[in-house]
Amino acid sequence: MSVAEIKEAVGRGDEHLGDMVWWTIREARIARALLLDTWKQEGLPEALLPEEPSPEKALGTAVREGRVGRLDYQILKSLETPERVSYAILRKQPDGDGNLGTVQEARLDLDRVAGKLQSGLHPVAQAVMTAWNELCTTHTSDDLRGVLVKAVDAFQGVKLRPTGGIYWIPAVHAGKLRAVERAVKQISTGSQLTLIAVTRMNGNATNLAGAAQGALEGELAALKAEIEAWATAPPSRISTLASRVEAFQALRDKADLYRGILSVEVSALDAGLDTLTENVRRMIEAKEAEKRE
Repeated sequence: MSVAEIKEAVGRGDEHLGDMVWWTIREARIARALLLDTWKQEGLPEALLPEEPSPEKALGTAVREGRVGRLDYQILKSLETPERVSYAILRKQPDGDGNLGTVQEARLDLDRVAGKLQSGLHPVAQAVMTAWNELCTTHTSDDLRGVLVKAVDAFQGVKLRPTGGIYWIPAVHAGKLRAVERAVKQISTGSQLTLIAVTRMNGNATNLAGAAQGALEGELAALKAEIEAWATAPPSRISTLASRVEAFQALRDKADLYRGILSVEVSALDAGLDTLTENVRRMIEAKEAEKRE
């Protein structure tokens, strides 16, 4: 079934319930400056964007790329201190009798304080250096995927299948969602965010309500399992506990939204969140009491 046929099947009604969403991201470099400018032009929140590329993150990515296709070489981290990160470039030396040795031919040294990389003239080191220079000012396709996952969460989306990949986002976020769609087209040629508007007709709401309820219950179960584990080994930081109270409220807000537009039954979820919130607040009070002693 084509995308056009799906749109025809679910978009005939009058009331826009929301959008089915999935994406295809082409492997490419995305300049940080282009990403920021495009995002601002579309009026999208910068909180959705990845962190600015750092020299150390860029080196890690460049090293991973440098390993691809070089079967005769290994690039291994050889030193990590507060001041420096080093990678050794090793050439494999099989002895013909089943044993494998290596000889170091070059080294990469990143000055963490100055953010500068020394590589020497070895061709493998030079290839890593070239990639590193580019990655210090660009994002990868994985970064863009991360942006889209954050957007789904920020727009109160739910999974339409357990493994993810296809989501449903309520119509209240339709404007921002389409701004993200336009931004993706501009910053990554060949990448695409596919949106299919879903209207209220022919049982669409009932089917979506079932998927939404299952997704919400799955999120609640994951939070419940985490809090139950804390009963025997609670986190040491109050901020970690407080962040879960915020997560409970975010899930409650999402449930209220779906109750309003799809008549999702969330009374059991509300009760579960009440219990979890109370349990975590007791943990916070205990931690605060410990600090006062």
